[in-house]
Parts: sequence; C-alpha cells; structure tokens
Amino acid sequence: MEMPQLEENLYLKLVNEIQWKNEHPLAQLVMGGCLKNKKYPLPFNIEFRHVQSDPRTEWSIPINVQACIDKIIHGYGIIESVPKRIDRVIETFLTTLILEFDDSDCPGSYSQPDLIGTSTIMNVHSSEATPWYLADALVHETIHCYLFTIEQATGDSLYYKKTKDLGLTIQSPWTGRDIEVHFFVHACFVWFGLFHFWDQYVKFNAQNRKEGVVFQQRALKGFTSTPLTQLFPDIEVPPTVRDAIQSIEDNIQLSALS
Repeated sequence: MEMPQLEENLYLKLVNEIQWKNEHPLAQLVMGGCLKNKKYPLPFNIEFRHVQSDPRTEWSIPINVQACIDKIIHGYGIIESVPKRIDRVIETFLTTLILEFDDSDCPGSYSQPDLIGTSTIMNVHSSEATPWYLADALVHETIHCYLFTIEQATGDSLYYKKTKDLGLTIQSPWTGRDIEVHFFVHACFVWFGLFHFWDQYVKFNAQNRKEGVVFQQRALKGFTSTPLTQLFPDIEVPPTVRDAIQSIEDNIQLSALS
C-alpha cells in the first residue's frame, strides 16, 4: 500500500522529542462525574468511569476520590521532576484522563485511536498503582496519543487497518503477548520514550533512584533481544516507520553502552 509522503518524517521527530521530560473534599466516587475545574495542579481534565462485569451486583469497593486525585498529582510531580520537560508534551497531547474502576482491582492503562487526546488509567486506588506506576502510565499513554496524531496526519492508519484485516500479529518483546502490528509499532516508541524518561529520573532523583531503576529496566528489556525491525511479518512497512524504529535501536545501543 502506497503511503502519502510528507517532507518531514514525523516519526523521527517523535524519536527526538521523547528522549526527554483540589480544593473540593470529595469523599465518595460519583460515577460518570467529571472534574473540569482547574483547582488541582494538572494540565488535563479528569473523568470517572465504573465498569462492572455483572450490572446486577452492587458496587462494593469504596473509592476515595480525593485520594485518587492526590495519587495522580504525585505521579505527575514525578514527571515534572525530570529536567527534560516531558510534562510539556503531556500538556499538548493529553486533554482528558479517565479514571476507570472495575471489579478486578488491578491497575492498567490504555488509549484508543478514535479518542485522540483521551487516555484511561484503571483502578488508581489499588496499592499496586504507586506514584511511580502512575507516572509511567501517564508518559506511556501520552506517547500513544502523540502517535495517533501522527498517524492521522500521515494516513498510516490505513496501513495498520490492512495488517489487522490480514490477522498479522507480533510477539511483544516487552510483555510476551501477541499484539497487532499497529500496537507493536506503538510499543517501540512507547518503551523507548519510557526508557529515556526513567533514565533522566534516575540521574536526577537520588532519593528515590531505586523505584526509577525498576521501570527503566522494564523498558530496556525489549531492546536487548532480537532487533525490532526483524520482528515485522512479511509485509511492507512504511519507510518512515522503519527508519524511525532503526533510529530507536541505534540510540538504545549507544545509551546502553554509556
């Protein structure tokens, strides 16, 4: 499939950029509510969503809204502590953060191409959702939003639709799961950005260095096995994407040696 050619490789631009950086006493979660005031130090709106596996059951997990917002603020403060200003990128590409709660009590996060600028973090109240976990999730999902914006500008989303229709998947070297080609491409950029974010954090935050190293090594994991460009199935990859992923691998090799 022939891809539209732009004068500038926006993916390479992204590679360069991601080498980084409430006064209301709400006691109970109000599902479907939206905090759109700017009285808390975050550059995005916060919305709430409750998902139940069985709608007939009562919601049994008490959620302290202010505590959840405080954890997000703490996580965002970790991002702001990094000298290279990834917080500026978050201000640009993340407009709404949905805090989703379900019966599993397990944290997670995701973004969708049909809702560019909106990301979801699940079960912020969980003890596993530490401020460092939330900082990682915010950076992770912002890069997804950035990529969705690029795909919209380049038309490369048509390519990913073709790979999905063909049922093509790649085993993620980070999680071991089989994922669509589209999400594998995203993963290359996301984990690259996370590696550099935590690399900066570790260098400038001696007090909590240990927490940063854990996330840094998790991001590095997928770059230490088979070269990423060799993992693509037998299908043409947009040259702008392939060149950018090769640039990522070259950069990681230099960073790992330094």
